Amino acid sequence: LLLNREKMMNRIKTGDKDNLISQFRNVTSADRATATECLKKHNWKLDQALNSYFNQKQQHISDLYGSAHTKVDRKHVEKLFRHYAESPDFERIGVEGILRFCRDLNVDPTALEVLAIAWKFKAKTPCIFTRSEFMDGMIEMGCDSVDKLRDTLPRLMQDLSNTRGESFKKLYQYTFDYVKDEGKKNLEVKDAFAYWNLLLNGRWTLLPLWLQFLGSEDESIRRKTIPKDTWNLTLDFCTQISTDLNNYDENGAWPVLLDEFVEYAKEKLSSSANIPNQEQMQID
Repeated sequence: LLLNREKMMNRIKTGDKDNLISQFRNVTSADRATATECLKKHNWKLDQALNSYFNQKQQHISDLYGSAHTKVDRKHVEKLFRHYAESPDFERIGVEGILRFCRDLNVDPTALEVLAIAWKFKAKTPCIFTRSEFMDGMIEMGCDSVDKLRDTLPRLMQDLSNTRGESFKKLYQYTFDYVKDEGKKNLEVKDAFAYWNLLLNGRWTLLPLWLQFLGSEDESIRRKTIPKDTWNLTLDFCTQISTDLNNYDENGAWPVLLDEFVEYAKEKLSSSANIPNQEQMQID
């Protein structure tokens, strides 16, 4: 009997594993590694794995945003969505609705808080929240009112204050796909400039010099678009490389653009000319 049970477990693991992983991911939107780990932990019993996943997720929300925000009335969230949604179909919140949403939150529409909300909502298009993005995002954050979300934002921004932290890294990487034009592989430089300023201003001493370098009139330097790997590795450069650039390894796995920037910046720094900021700043 014990042998037959073991054989049955082996059949579940080999024959139905992909199907269970797919079902788990469809319900949770988790990545494959998370789904696999959770299912394995619960002997590939889908119901138990799902219950465990959502219990842990709810605990994370409670830890991050406070226990008062963990009970959410979905009907309240639906009513809130319709308050900001636009006719004729009321299936999305557009620019005007988001501006009203920001006013009610007492948040500047151009502030980092708004990008952070878009990230938590998993929004795919700037200045638009679909019904599912708004509903799922508010529920995941444990909020069913503007007041609750307003109270939650300071905790969220505190979590994002650590430039080396995992949350900020996820927000930063999310921004590339969120901002780039649909169907395009790279990010337009003008958009990269705007969001580097939003994300890294006050966090990276060399940011003004980096933007000066990218905006150079020299055609050999000037860039029209920014690839995703360059965008992502710029954050690594920001957090790992010292302001004097002395620990930069030219033989490291850095994009050519960053190699060129280091050469450009060292020349500027050594001549002590056009230095954007003399004050040494520390990465949080």
